[in-house]
Amino acid sequence: EWLHTLLGPEGWPRVEAVRTERLPGSNPKVTQVYRAHLSFPAGATIPARTVIVKVPAEDSGDRTRHAAGHVYEREIGVYRLLGAHQGAWMARLYAAECDDQTGMGAMVIEDLGASAPSDGLVPPGSAGRVVAYLAQLHAAFWESPELAATAWLRGTENLDLWGDPPDLYAPGWRKLSKRRDMGDRLRRIGDALVTRLPAVLVPPLAALMTRA
Repeated sequence: EWLHTLLGPEGWPRVEAVRTERLPGSNPKVTQVYRAHLSFPAGATIPARTVIVKVPAEDSGDRTRHAAGHVYEREIGVYRLLGAHQGAWMARLYAAECDDQTGMGAMVIEDLGASAPSDGLVPPGSAGRVVAYLAQLHAAFWESPELAATAWLRGTENLDLWGDPPDLYAPGWRKLSKRRDMGDRLRRIGDALVTRLPAVLVPPLAALMTRA
């Protein structure tokens, strides 16, 4: 019933039954992510048989803390802001809701799982196209006046997504670089960049991610 409440106004037929599977990979302290397999009335025009559903964390304390920090509001806001760029490399936002009073939010997005490599490895050609796609997104919103209307966007007082100062990147990289599955070439690139990250990241983040 909840899915139909969200999807019905978007032109979807009534959802008669739902089977869900919880997906790994997300941060359980922030969100729960499910693949929902949907059943519809016979003969209905079906936009998709499966969708991805993201809802707040299971723990009430985690939910409340992240809602108070506008985490759910921001994610929904980003998907809505990038609506014209969705498809291909970015999942479409089918529907979302966010409570203005509590900050709790949930979203239903396109399931791109079928396009993921079965071995978990991304071919170099695909990785290159994703990078080019990201560059288009950055160019489209670089110092854009449109960002001034996004009240949910972080200000210059908190540029980093995790709220950590840039000088913490180096210790984080040293820990990450010890992974056995990391190639030598990537490790060398990371070692060369890590001391330059604050200078490389902060000015672009200020231009791209903030209102001021």
